[in-house]
Order: sequence, then C-alpha cells, then structure tokens
Amino acid sequence: MGQNAAIVLLAAAAAGCGGPGVALEPVLPYHVAVIPTETKRNGNLPGGELDGDAPRLDVDEHAMSTALAEALRAGCFARVTLLDSPPDGASNKESEAFWLRSAEAEGADLIVTSTLEYWPDFESEMVLEKATYGTLVLLLAGPASYIVDDRMYQARVELVGSFRALRPGFPRESFASATRRLNTVRAQFDGATLDLVDRAGGDLARYVPTILFPPAFFSADSDQAAASLSAKIVDQVAANFRDRILLQQDDLLVADALGDFWFEPDESRIAASADGTYRLSGTVLLRMGGGADEIRRVRLFVGEDRIDVPLGAREVDEARSRRFQEAVVAFPIEATFRDDDGTGVARLQVEDESSERRMRTFTLRLHPPGEE
Repeated sequence: MGQNAAIVLLAAAAAGCGGPGVALEPVLPYHVAVIPTETKRNGNLPGGELDGDAPRLDVDEHAMSTALAEALRAGCFARVTLLDSPPDGASNKESEAFWLRSAEAEGADLIVTSTLEYWPDFESEMVLEKATYGTLVLLLAGPASYIVDDRMYQARVELVGSFRALRPGFPRESFASATRRLNTVRAQFDGATLDLVDRAGGDLARYVPTILFPPAFFSADSDQAAASLSAKIVDQVAANFRDRILLQQDDLLVADALGDFWFEPDESRIAASADGTYRLSGTVLLRMGGGADEIRRVRLFVGEDRIDVPLGAREVDEARSRRFQEAVVAFPIEATFRDDDGTGVARLQVEDESSERRMRTFTLRLHPPGEE
C-alpha cells in the first residue's frame, strides 16, 4: 500500500512537501538561502531630538536574520537555509562570492538579500480600553494586571529584501554575474503593544500600581521597553515580510520559473510499497524559448545506484503556455527504485539539450510505508 512522499527540491530547483492525498506544501516550492540581514540605524526622525540618556531601539542583525529565516520556513518556502557570515575583513566582492558558493553548496536555487532600516526613537501611548481593563484586573487579581498589553508603541522600520535566482553554469563571483534578480519585497512595522512586564523587566518590583495609577502609567519609555520593542519589531517585520511574499508569489512563480526547465512538485508523487520499493511519477517541464528544445536526459540517484529515467511523450502544457506567453511542454516520467542503503533521499538530475548542457538536481525525500 503506497503513500505520497514529501518532496523537497533542494538543489538549483523547485521544492515542496506534503502528506498523502494533499497538494504539496508549502506555497512556494523553492529552496531559499537567506543571506544575513544588514541593519541600517539612522539618526533621529525629523523633528525628533533624543538626549543622550533617552532609550533607543537597537535591532540585532543576527536576531533579525534568524527571525527572517524562521518566518520564511513557516508556510512560505519548502526549504530555507540561513547562511553564515563571511570571514572578518572580507570585501563586498569576497562576501558575495562566499555567499554564492555557500548557497550552491547547500543546494539552494534562490538567495534573498535584505536590509532592515530603522530610526532609533519611538513613541508610545496608553491604550485606553486596555488600561481600563488593567485597572479592573488590578482590583480583582492584583499582579495579573502586569501582563495586560496596555501601551501601544510605534516606530519607523522597514525591511527590504531582494530575491535572486542562481544561474546554472556561471562563475560564483558576484551577484550581478551569477544571479538573476526576480523581485523586491518591502515590509513595515505596524506597531506593537507592551505590558508592564515587557517594559519593566527586572525592575518590576519598583512599581506599585494603584487604582489611580494603573500599570499603564509606569515604565512607558524605559530601556527595557526599548529592548522589548526591538525584539517585537524583529518578529513582526519578519512575519510581515513573509506575508508580502505570499501576496506577490506570482512574481516568483512566473519569473522565468527560476530556470528554463524544472521538475514540477505539484504534479509528482512517490508511492512506497511494503516490499521496500518506491514508485516515482511526475512531470518535467521545458520552456521552449529558453535556449533548448529538448530535455537530453533524466537520471535518478539513490545511494550508489543510478537509474536512467525515460521521458514520456511530450505534450504542450496549454495553461502554462498562456501564463508564460510562450510554449511550455511537459514530459511525464516514471521510475521504480529501492533505497537499500536507507539514505532516505533520491536525487533527480535533469539535463537539457542547450549548448551549455545545463543541469539541475532535485532532492526527493523518501518515507517508509505508513509514515507521513
């Protein structure tokens, strides 16, 4: 009795995952390499003057990079890898080459560069209905009022990210030569609420809220409030960035399909049998205007085994042809294989008939029968 295997496209290609009988998830079937986010802290906002002791926002680059990678993993891309920073002292050119080689080694087909620009000053105001609620909680439950989000904070923050597709066969020397820009995504901070615990932290014992002065009156613009707000900014902007990607997903899906030929995860499945064999059925697609008119060969690698996968009769994919506004042809493929070495993965290698003999590799996750 077979089941679908989650398919994750890792190397220079599309990807997806899912369980039996459902469309492969997540929404965007690509492996994305996240280059660490650069943070740009500006001066005060126009008209704003902070004295030397005034609390200021301070967004940590590593925290922002990590939050962005986690957000992109959550229902957005099939696989996300956060790349390391280049060695200290590396020039811009050396850094780009380092990240390109790292992305290729990880098997990514997209990279995303991003910059978080923010101003250090922020504003807060009492949320009247929450402050009123906090007063009621103070009367009934005392310290429980400390965790009522009774102050709203605003700050000027924007995250700008650019997606690039790795170009097969090009030297990994610079973004300009080795990648193709796909689209740019922008996300802003929408504001966040903080409770007294967020604002006071370890100084909480200093405050004794009363009916006349409920928790909303205390520690409004403290250093701890700035630190808590900085952390909330990181999480919210990363989530907003992901949401913007999903709204603009056609920009990534249509943009040259990340290449001129690819393995289509939404039309593929792997069925596992009780005797240890797997059956792959799927579709390889080719854009006729992309420099090649044929797929040269398809191979499947499982452990030490190599299997030549025959291509079925080509058919024009009418829907995709309309979408790309040029002919797209589909080749059905089928293959039966075993994973006697227990590697848990199979690699599908597709090569076109262009003069460069371009090659793309797709990694397929294998699951035993009965396991999703």
